[in-house]
Amino acid sequence: MAWLLALLAPCLVTAAEPLIYGSDFAAGPSGFSVQWTGSGQLQGRLDPTRRDPGGAPSWRTEAPVLSKGTVGVGLQVPAQRTWRVEFLAAATIDQGSLSANLQCFDAAGKQVDWITLTGIRNSEAFERQTAIVTVPAACHRLNLLFLHEMKGTSWIAAVRITPFEVTPAMEAQLRASGPTRWGATGYLRASDPTLRDTGAKLLVTAGVTHTRLGLDWRRAEATYGRFDLSSLQESLASLERYGARADVVFLHGTPTWASGKSPEDLSAERRAQPWLAQRAFFPPRDWADWERFVRVVVTAFKGRVPAWEIMNEPDLWSEGFCGEYEDYVQYLTRASRVIREVDPRAKVCLAAFVFDVWLKQIMADGLASHYDAVCIHPYHSEPAGTLSRARKAQLQMLAADALKPLLITEIGYQSGGWKEGPGVKADEAAKAAAGREALAALATVSDLVTWYTAIEKGNMYGLLRDGTDRYDPMPIYFDYGRLSGALREDAPVVASVEAPARLAPGQAGQVVLRATNRSDQP
Repeated sequence: MAWLLALLAPCLVTAAEPLIYGSDFAAGPSGFSVQWTGSGQLQGRLDPTRRDPGGAPSWRTEAPVLSKGTVGVGLQVPAQRTWRVEFLAAATIDQGSLSANLQCFDAAGKQVDWITLTGIRNSEAFERQTAIVTVPAACHRLNLLFLHEMKGTSWIAAVRITPFEVTPAMEAQLRASGPTRWGATGYLRASDPTLRDTGAKLLVTAGVTHTRLGLDWRRAEATYGRFDLSSLQESLASLERYGARADVVFLHGTPTWASGKSPEDLSAERRAQPWLAQRAFFPPRDWADWERFVRVVVTAFKGRVPAWEIMNEPDLWSEGFCGEYEDYVQYLTRASRVIREVDPRAKVCLAAFVFDVWLKQIMADGLASHYDAVCIHPYHSEPAGTLSRARKAQLQMLAADALKPLLITEIGYQSGGWKEGPGVKADEAAKAAAGREALAALATVSDLVTWYTAIEKGNMYGLLRDGTDRYDPMPIYFDYGRLSGALREDAPVVASVEAPARLAPGQAGQVVLRATNRSDQP
């Protein structure tokens, strides 16, 4: 990713008035136009030119081979923090992608946020798209940055940036409406029943009483007509025994018998990554099979699952989906119709998208009536960025007159075990500090906040560290408990964990969860 930093120094303009790039937008008496600056292309030919009536687009890239490049313009940020960014006539041809982004820098020049505004890939195109974004308070300068990694020709005809006022009435609509439901994924991860029991009790003790589960069609109906829903049945029953519940269950995957395809149908490049290829699945040949599957599942769990999410991060290749936006629309709209018919009280949730394109496209296509809530995974290197990503999704819905409740079904920080992953921090203390701040911020905009993940080995995201034969609560576990109110320092009942410091191979040990009532009341 070093090429992202190879930016030509951009020109700097003050954004107190609307900014107009390209002449397809009327500037008006208070607007003005500037010419694109910078290039930084590595291959191919980048031709940034001012668009005149009947002339070339504002920004155009031609690349005979798969190439990478950038072009940007710097903006001095005034007091205004929320902006409407409009794009006209974007297209990309042949292969690859084009994205428009905002880089946010503080007064010292440190990047404090990265906001993706829009993007297109392969042979997609659009006439107009709008993004509404709120930049962090620390932001002193913006860089509007276009990135291309494509083969063929791509262009954006014009861009307009104008202030957007968030009124008190709008703010009221964006706030969480009820008490926070604190949750974590991976609640029942351990196969050992004793460890699973210990983990669940520790989580409930910290007030983490909600979770998100998944059901993979490939496992639930590996053979046509033969259903095995036992894993979800057992998980729901176990949660109920501990006084916890699954607020959302996502439906994911397509069996090879339904799609007629397998990982062997992937490109050679993707087959070369076996762990990714094993996750791959394709849309069904007959959508009636998907509808039948959804009907069987929702009927089986009617009244026990309050919300069904349609797929997990379907726009991220590593989650396995080998389809296009139009295919996801089919999964969504068909599942929505069946769920509402079978269990009218159950909610339908839009999947959490990693990129911003599909959410905007779904609203632009008038499909908001097919879902009741929007899931989001606002991972970011800094807590302020997590809230910025959540607010961005809300503002997009507000601008499209399609506002729905926001559900945080994954958010987390790690202590350095996956350097390329999201939310990397130096150690467990830094992970806890960032996590505490992010969780508190997200609770202001969502009734459901779900940490990723409850239990994990090594320097990763876990509230509890899996030590193979024991679970060690991490600092974030205690911070989470204080945030939920379950582990108050002045609470009349306090809990502690007692466990052997070390066990020899094969040696049995005992872990004790001890609760002490410090008050004179039962």
